[in-house]
Amino acid sequence: MNRSNFVKEFAKRGNITQRDAKELMDIIEDMILEYMQNKEGVKPFNGLKFYVIDIEEGNKRLPNGNFVYVPAHHIPKIEFGTKFKKGVNNKY
Repeated sequence: MNRSNFVKEFAKRGNITQRDAKELMDIIEDMILEYMQNKEGVKPFNGLKFYVIDIEEGNKRLPNGNFVYVPAHHIPKIEFGTKFKKGVNNKY
């Protein structure tokens, strides 16, 4: 499901306008990003945790055996809790 379809479904289930649904989603997205930029984990929903891990600079080995320099950087991560893990497995 893409974002626009998600907004439509969110609005329908919440009995709100699509415009309000989009604004709410934008606020949540901005808040999650703000916390992650400050390297803070955030749990906006039960069973979801957004966080950032730091990758140190260094030489990394490629599959062909050569090395390449990789600068220090941050990687966004999402951790799924039991609710999502069990929910997905029970659905299929």
